[in-house]
Amino acid sequence: MPRAVCGPQDRVETVQGQTTLAERFSSNTKAFSCNLDLIGQFEGEGAGADVEAFDSCAYFSTAPNPKMKHPGVAVLEVSDSRRPKASTYLASPAMLNAHESLEIAPQRRLLVASTVAADGVATFDVYDIAECRQPVLKSSTRFPEGIVSHAGRFSADGLTFYGARWEAGRPLVFALDTSDPTRPRTIATWTPPPDKKDWMTHSAVIDRAGRRVYVALKRVDEDTRKSAVPNGLAIFDAVDVQARRGGAQFRLITTLFWDDTHGAEGLELVRIKDRDYLIFSDNLGALGNERLASACKSGRPAHGLARIIDVTDDAQPRVVAKLVPEVAEPTNCQKSLHDPTQYGSYGSFACSVDDEQDGKLLACGNFEAGVRVFDIREPERPREVAYYKPPARRTQDRPGSLFRFSAEPGQDYTADSVLVAPKFRENATEIWFTSADNGFQIVRFSDQFRASNRNLFKE
Repeated sequence: MPRAVCGPQDRVETVQGQTTLAERFSSNTKAFSCNLDLIGQFEGEGAGADVEAFDSCAYFSTAPNPKMKHPGVAVLEVSDSRRPKASTYLASPAMLNAHESLEIAPQRRLLVASTVAADGVATFDVYDIAECRQPVLKSSTRFPEGIVSHAGRFSADGLTFYGARWEAGRPLVFALDTSDPTRPRTIATWTPPPDKKDWMTHSAVIDRAGRRVYVALKRVDEDTRKSAVPNGLAIFDAVDVQARRGGAQFRLITTLFWDDTHGAEGLELVRIKDRDYLIFSDNLGALGNERLASACKSGRPAHGLARIIDVTDDAQPRVVAKLVPEVAEPTNCQKSLHDPTQYGSYGSFACSVDDEQDGKLLACGNFEAGVRVFDIREPERPREVAYYKPPARRTQDRPGSLFRFSAEPGQDYTADSVLVAPKFRENATEIWFTSADNGFQIVRFSDQFRASNRNLFKE
């Protein structure tokens, strides 16, 4: 992946994607940035693993920590990008531990989240966000059969929600009728047959036509364990489900697996030059969670990455590009072995596009590598154009931070982590995102970059 050409005032990385040990323990605690300037921030008490945006509002999850002053999902009023401020907090059952499950149906002005309660029963919350600053709870439904979404997506009309349950030994793909937000109900479910019992579903997206559901299958075991759990993509026919036909069922069309990276996470659909693509993010590479020096001998990317998959022919999906930064190159594996302090290392968490129907820019949350932005107008030759890595907060207390609430007091984190799909706003000139310790942030492309790349932005 070619390096971005940064501005003269930017604080740039030594190695693309990496924060070296020398940089981590330097007295300079400023952010690393390239063509992106921080213009607004709401730290709050830290952040969880999801952020969504609607109208002039942002919504982000926090850690399920009883020590928080304002637990649950923070609702921010962001009419002034330089001064985001809290308008309320959502503390219904699912919102208290929303994690990655926040999703919005903009057409119907609905916000949802789901979680599993202490008694093992799934809860699915639906809010009306017509007044985005003060969401109104429409329903909090318990599903004893385990209808819980780790990361899902609404159909284009907002009448159906598609999700996938991530739970060892209990894979599930499902569709909910949300036409009546006060009474969401199950339309269809799919569980793997016996010969696919090792599948672990994680996240799901639906295409705009309501024809195909794309599901991420996640393997978290290290490569050295030779796990039978596959990592990759499953594509389902959902025509009958979307049409509410009697006895409607999901039908598996095809799969695409790989073993160079794993920890499947985020999915994003985009159309570029009359072809359909899926952006697929993996958390982990050869170093995985245990970061074994022996893993560097595998020749695989050291850390997880995003890949661009052509799904125009959904029976024959094919990978056309991998977004491999220098830090993930196998030859640099040993150099980053001892850097990361958190799960995910420098891997890819999830990505968003500037325009789902005419994609030009892709923004990815890459854990400790921060927000990475790519020009994807040529999907087979993407190039990095910008990045922003929030500063480390070291030993500061952040009860809402996903990585701090269960850590020992005073734990020293030498880098912050971006584990969300960043959101493009203001005609793609701004990016809204959260990081675990720095909370909600807004970065804007520099004047110099916008002036030099006018064809990337809409007037």
